[in-house]
Amino acid sequence: MASRQEIEALRKANKLIEKRALQELEKAWKLLPELNNYELTDRLTALVAGIIDKYGSAAASVAAEWYQRLTDTEPHIPDLYNPDVWDASTRWALSEFYKGADFTQTMPLIASSVVRHIRNHGRETVAYSVKQTKGVAYARVPSGGETCDFCLLLAGRGPVYGTELDAKYRVSDGRKYHDDCDCLAVPVKGHWEPDSDSLRGMRWRGQTIQGYDFDRLYAEEYYPYHAENDTINKVLQRKREIKAKLRQEERNKNTDTQNLLIEKLIRNGQSKELAVRQVRLKSKTGTERLEEHEIDFLERFEAIGHYVTWIPRAEYVQGTGRIPTNDFIWETNGDRVCDVKTMKLKYSVIKDRIKKAVIKARAQGVVKDVFIVDVKYPYIDEKVLKQLENYNQNVKDGKIRELWLFIDNKLIKIDLV
Repeated sequence: MASRQEIEALRKANKLIEKRALQELEKAWKLLPELNNYELTDRLTALVAGIIDKYGSAAASVAAEWYQRLTDTEPHIPDLYNPDVWDASTRWALSEFYKGADFTQTMPLIASSVVRHIRNHGRETVAYSVKQTKGVAYARVPSGGETCDFCLLLAGRGPVYGTELDAKYRVSDGRKYHDDCDCLAVPVKGHWEPDSDSLRGMRWRGQTIQGYDFDRLYAEEYYPYHAENDTINKVLQRKREIKAKLRQEERNKNTDTQNLLIEKLIRNGQSKELAVRQVRLKSKTGTERLEEHEIDFLERFEAIGHYVTWIPRAEYVQGTGRIPTNDFIWETNGDRVCDVKTMKLKYSVIKDRIKKAVIKARAQGVVKDVFIVDVKYPYIDEKVLKQLENYNQNVKDGKIRELWLFIDNKLIKIDLV
């Protein structure tokens, strides 16, 4: 079985190779003299080809050793020197630069292309070795945080590549990889046999890959969109069309719900503009009217991938006022209960406001110990950051567990001493 440890070992080895390749690319680029477009193309394509050949060979060697360890069979490294393909990728990446784009926008395209070709050395080594070895197949296994529809379709097929099912599934599809694709070609020993109880009419008998449930992927990502004799592009097109239709239906449904929420917020005293902004948030805010600075914070917070559940304010009690509450539950960070304060990046101001908030809440039985400071002005003062690290040491009362700064749409965690 290919364990998670084995998968991670290959990923780490590849990452190190890719890191060194990109460092060499960046260093070499900085040393290039001023050139016209034609000279730059010739120099850069030669440079990129050399880097791909050098580090691709390293990736192929790593993949060969990994293949042998997983299958206990002899690996075979094919001839992967293909400068024409590498040159075409580099020229494509440069095309926007020649149209006037800044090179800082072009360089990531070249880097992504270099990484893809380096990774393909390892992938092709596995594919070629499987082809030379009876009783071994390979699967396309997603290894990153997100996987595109195209790769999910190919992953859902399971370990069909290099087997008798190649003709049915078009083996060439399994060897198509896009830039920034993190799919791995993982070899396994075994075979397919007929099984009328299985959704695909076949069942795999052999080694498995830890964390990779290709039967589930087949049922969810491939089978619902596939028809007999479909190419992968046809399946992908049908899948995207169905998903687009479902998204539109969901949008129509959400529009009706949002209109009702907007009406409730307006009845609660919210302006129409702020009501619309609040309802468009992905975070759960209910029908309580948020202040403009709170909506502004959440819009920026969501823009960097974080979402919350807003905590309703306590009921107002005549004569005593409201009991303090935290602002929200931070869903994308372990459901921490947080309080957010908007202020300048000034140590004395931050210290005093947090200390007062902690003490006031505690007096009424409420715990406030995780704070996010939404800094008004987008600059970082290293001196203030250092002072904030010593916050707990500098206050006798009002100590906290965590402190975060939200500056210029970036989150900074303060390492409290």
